[in-house]
Amino acid sequence: KACKKESDLYRKHLKKSAPKQPENMLCECCGTKVDTFYFDHCHETGKFRGWVCRSCNVGMGFLGDNIEGLEKALAYLRKIK
Repeated sequence: KACKKESDLYRKHLKKSAPKQPENMLCECCGTKVDTFYFDHCHETGKFRGWVCRSCNVGMGFLGDNIEGLEKALAYLRKIK
């Protein structure tokens, strides 16, 4: 519980220091119009990356939240094209 509380406080601090959400309500990753943004950040450094839609946030997370995971997915898609 203490670890989760510390993590929640850290995320709250990061969100306060992040740039404002885009007024056009478009995901900064895929460009889809959204009702709700998700705070995307590097889990190692805490650095803010952008405001994204739920699909992009979850998709990147499932692929490891790193470039290597995304590159593997791209290679796979290119292979079966």
